Amino acid sequence: MLSREDYKNYLGQMRNIENRMLGFYGKWADKIEDDSIKKVFSRISNEEKYHIRLIEELANLFNF
Repeated sequence: MLSREDYKNYLGQMRNIENRMLGFYGKWADKIEDDSIKKVFSRISNEEKYHIRLIEELANLFNF
């Protein structure tokens, strides 16, 4: 069984990963000239924003 501290560490790690991915895809979506790739990178960037909101929602449930 995972402890409260385990969940807190896990959510912190997930926040870091999602924020790095958001930064990566957001940055490259602005720099890529190919519209089809730019569109996919923009969609991935939006998904990362959604993932971050889910992580925050879960953290709130744990009162972190």
